Amino acid sequence: MKWVFITAIIISSGILVYFYEEINKTPATPTIASISTSTSARSIQIIHAFKDGEHRFSGSVRLSHSCYTLDAEAKHDPKDISNITIELRAKDNLLDQPVCAQIPTNYPFEVLAEAPEDIVLEVHLNNENIVVHEKKVDWQSSANYINPVNK
Repeated sequence: MKWVFITAIIISSGILVYFYEEINKTPATPTIASISTSTSARSIQIIHAFKDGEHRFSGSVRLSHSCYTLDAEAKHDPKDISNITIELRAKDNLLDQPVCAQIPTNYPFEVLAEAPEDIVLEVHLNNENIVVHEKKVDWQSSANYINPVNK
């Protein structure tokens, strides 16, 4: 029985030493995360479906922590109805929340837009352009449903 006890102490000590070393590797001053990154560094995958003049765009945006709110809206260019811009607005609520996980979090969105089949798509996050990787799927594809949209 004493060998089991000694082995448990050795393993526990090794684990504690490992975590102590990892804690010393983290910076002493906390960093404040923000979503303002360069345009070239930010990209997004959009799942796009089209049926009977209606487009459904869904995807998610990865932000620096779990206390954001995300609003999404599809807008048409008044001069050309085939130009669609998805406006994403992320609001940082870090100071308004009692508890906030400081881990990168995905925020899903879904928008609908009426337009002809061939469109030009742009996506903006807080007025910054985002590189779009578009994946076209069938209207009834399960990949297209992130959040249900009530009409």
